[in-house]
Amino acid sequence: MKLVPVAVRDGVPISVWLACRELSLDGVCVHQCPPMMVHDSKKGMLVPNPKGRYVYDRYCVEECPKELLVERDACVRHCSVGSHHDMTKDSRRCEPCKGVCPKVCQVTKALTGSILRNLTGCEEIDGFIDIQDSKMNSNVDGYTREDLNALKSVRMISEYVQIATQTVSPRNLSFLENLEFIEGRNLVTSRFALAINKNDNLEQLGLRNLKKIKAGSVIITENHGLCYAKTIQWDKIIAPTAQAVISKNMDNKCGRYQ
Repeated sequence: MKLVPVAVRDGVPISVWLACRELSLDGVCVHQCPPMMVHDSKKGMLVPNPKGRYVYDRYCVEECPKELLVERDACVRHCSVGSHHDMTKDSRRCEPCKGVCPKVCQVTKALTGSILRNLTGCEEIDGFIDIQDSKMNSNVDGYTREDLNALKSVRMISEYVQIATQTVSPRNLSFLENLEFIEGRNLVTSRFALAINKNDNLEQLGLRNLKKIKAGSVIITENHGLCYAKTIQWDKIIAPTAQAVISKNMDNKCGRYQ
């Protein structure tokens, strides 16, 4: 059955796909997508299939959307048990863990007290860290600055970090002192991988191990007690096409803080 494209999403034609019981390949209904590897009888081995496609939703696609990972012949949001995505590599592939897999924790909502309690010992956050004053101050499932220390073991975050805590803000972000990588697979307002705004008590960042923000820009603004945010060499951390927007902080007027 041939389908007529009516729009495009993530580069994939959105046809009347409900007519397909299984998958759509270039507008044609199919039972399965062409595999990425095929057996070469002459060589006696698997070789790349030039016509291979990945399974994405109900489509056969040449490339997975940038916010998803790749596992075998499929576009996935999370790696399967026993597999791991190494954010330090320029790859979105899930790979078998070598030994014990890192402890990966999924976070899909702004932090609450109960979410934080489940993050102790997590090395990687599959999702984002969003710290908001309304959640901290909440009489239902709120949390304190000290509770944020549950994040001290986190080394990698797949999406973004957003902190906007106004009058209840911490003095520093030492609870993220071991954070090394922010991947930026999804961004704040489709632009920022690190957004630190309107934290009245914040005096220093303390992100001493942050090495790389793979995608997305940085915005640090209206933290009126924050020192030396401009002195960080952001160009060595962010991608060449990204920006670091640092404004309306205390900037270099400090001196009493280290």
